[in-house]
Amino acid sequence: MKALVLGGGAARGFAHIGIIKKLEEQKAEFDIITGNSMGGLIGAFLAMGKKSKDLEKILRDISWVSMISKPGRGYLQSGEALEKILEEHFGNKRIEQLKIPFACIACDIDTGEEVVLGKGKIKDAVRATISIPGVFKPHRLNDRFLVDGGIVNNLPILQAEKMGAKDILAINVRRPKNRKTEISEYLSSTKGPWEKLISHFGPSLFYDAIEKSYDILSNTLDEKQMRVKKGTRLTVIQVNLGDTKYRDFLKWEQIVKMGEDADLSSYSSATTEISTKAPFGNLAT
Repeated sequence: MKALVLGGGAARGFAHIGIIKKLEEQKAEFDIITGNSMGGLIGAFLAMGKKSKDLEKILRDISWVSMISKPGRGYLQSGEALEKILEEHFGNKRIEQLKIPFACIACDIDTGEEVVLGKGKIKDAVRATISIPGVFKPHRLNDRFLVDGGIVNNLPILQAEKMGAKDILAINVRRPKNRKTEISEYLSSTKGPWEKLISHFGPSLFYDAIEKSYDILSNTLDEKQMRVKKGTRLTVIQVNLGDTKYRDFLKWEQIVKMGEDADLSSYSSATTEISTKAPFGNLAT
């Protein structure tokens, strides 16, 4: 059985749509789909039977200004506008009714446990997996408060394997953990204090530091997910999105195009040998 695994990455996750467009051209088909965060949202649409053109239309129809909702204690966004979109597209449909077996990942913010969402209402599962801690209000489900699964499992490869996959294509849109941060460039700059203040005024340094923390955490977790069983074919594609930030939602068209330009030469639906693309190397055991 073949599986498609879509990693989290907020706005960078729009690149998944470009990847999917290329896979459609190759007539690649998958028996299982798993994902986290933005990858979980896009994966749910795919499991429902949506195509890349459908996903682009959904993004095009969104009023991004309307996505801003009231902040609350402990979070920046209540997520009400987002929930309306999920209700519109998923209604009360259940994961068990999807055309392709699907699961996404969330985290119990109180216990730190990984929560696999493979049954129940699609809108609940997606709302949980995209609830970035501190940004969106945690989603209450079955007496648990759930947030983005990226803090425990950003690229759910082993979950796909548990669901029966023997041939896995995983798409990673996170930035590498060894990238140079804006704060380090700022601190090492030879500019005078006033020049530094002007050139770095605003929240940019703060957001970049937070994003880099997620990069380190997620990439470390992803490396553990690469340890599939002997005999499982695993291909991991690291999408090059340059300096695209996780909050660049208004640049979704550019990000989709970057996904279309990704190198998929290491993956072929016809081959059977284990093939894992850098930077992780072959970690099959």
